[in-house]
Amino acid sequence: MKDYLDVQEAKNVYVKLLVKVAVEMEAKCPNYPAVIFGLDNGRKNALDIMTDGLKEAIRKQNVANVMTRKKELRL
Repeated sequence: MKDYLDVQEAKNVYVKLLVKVAVEMEAKCPNYPAVIFGLDNGRKNALDIMTDGLKEAIRKQNVANVMTRKKELRL
């Protein structure tokens, strides 16, 4: 693989740049490819968490409203 990349780098300057960028990214943030390829799953999980949290907040608000209304009606 290294020989192939060396030949490609000699032919094309941009390949060398891309390889260098990929190496730097992997060195600075090793999980970057996993994060990029798992982005859709991460978005879905975040949305599920937000939705569940919102449902719980709405439920608590509704319970509070019902309790307040019962007190007002003296039930």
